[in-house]
Amino acid sequence: MAQNEFLQHVEARNLLDTAEIPRFEERLSASIVLKKNVWIGSNATILSGVTIGESVVVTAGAVVTKNVLERAIVGGVPARVIRTI
Repeated sequence: MAQNEFLQHVEARNLLDTAEIPRFEERLSASIVLKKNVWIGSNATILSGVTIGESVVVTAGAVVTKNVLERAIVGGVPARVIRTI
């Protein structure tokens, strides 16, 4: 029985190596869009696919996971609107 289990494991692993499954890099290829007059604090992280609107301030250490509308200050983990300006 142990031999059969090993063969099943090898067959399952070979199925994952096919080109039909999208690779990790292909799924995360969305770009980040920064509009005019955007200020980004040190160590801030902006995830792929996020759009930052005009006149936005991203505080230091913030993790921006969603789009940010214009004229706002965002901060925190995950980032949220602290104040609109």
